Amino acid sequence: MIEFRWLAMAIIAAVLAVTAAMPVVVAPPPRLFGISAISDPASILAAARSTSGVVGRQIDIINIYKAWVWKGDLPVAELTAIRNSGAVPEITWEPWDPNAGTAQPRFTLQQIVDGGYDAYIGTWAKQAAAWSTPLYLRFAHEMNGTWYPWALGVDGNSPALYVKAYAHVHRIFAAAGARNVRWVWSPHVMPQLDVAALAASYPGPGLVDVVGVDGYISASNTTASGWESPTQVFGPLLAAIAGIAPQTPVWINETGCSVRSALRAGCNSSIIDYFRSTTVSALMWFDLDDGRGTDWRLAPDSGTGVAARNGLRNW
Repeated sequence: MIEFRWLAMAIIAAVLAVTAAMPVVVAPPPRLFGISAISDPASILAAARSTSGVVGRQIDIINIYKAWVWKGDLPVAELTAIRNSGAVPEITWEPWDPNAGTAQPRFTLQQIVDGGYDAYIGTWAKQAAAWSTPLYLRFAHEMNGTWYPWALGVDGNSPALYVKAYAHVHRIFAAAGARNVRWVWSPHVMPQLDVAALAASYPGPGLVDVVGVDGYISASNTTASGWESPTQVFGPLLAAIAGIAPQTPVWINETGCSVRSALRAGCNSSIIDYFRSTTVSALMWFDLDDGRGTDWRLAPDSGTGVAARNGLRNW
């Protein structure tokens, strides 16, 4: 009996030793799907419901845009409507006047750093804290582009000044107790990517909760598919981010295809297929027809809808 007990204990010890040596497999978190849209609240929610029904899955995130020139309060009613739809709201917060071009003396990073907009920022911070529900805030996105007043190289902006402005806004929200706000740092893919400037404009892991990538696929006469390769468009920036912010979740915050309608289903599917092979944790479509010949929507017709549903089935 003693020998049997000794043998049983030895077997149990051996099993425990093997189990302890085995790597712990942690299932990845579910990937999110969302839309970015510039429109009135009712139209955005209608578009979200339509897209959700066509592609056969819940819209997890809805991104809206707010310009500082509008001087409005935190759009609590819009945020609540988004939350009630089952999605988490994100605000792209833009320190500019959308109708005034790139160089805007009224809106400079230096003015933000010097406290010129502290009252406005502070109001939003207090209102966000009072709302208390999770909210993503994407401040001054696409800073490595050339088309916004806060862009690097515009109005004397530098990576260091951008980081100071970002940190200044973040600090005001922290002081207001807005712990429900998650911060999104959002660079653009840019054909000529300046990795050094991009790295220098990264505010740091203590100030960034999500890296939100923006990038679009255009028509191409040099590829058999008729559109640019998602690998070539997004690959360099994703590789750079892996070195700059290796532990931070990466979202695709804006994307879409500007190709003729006959190619759109295939182009959209190529984007989804590509990102399925990466570690990005959210895919957000720029769900808008600009009315000037470019329809960025994921599923504007039955053909693109079927393709999107099939592509997102395993997302």
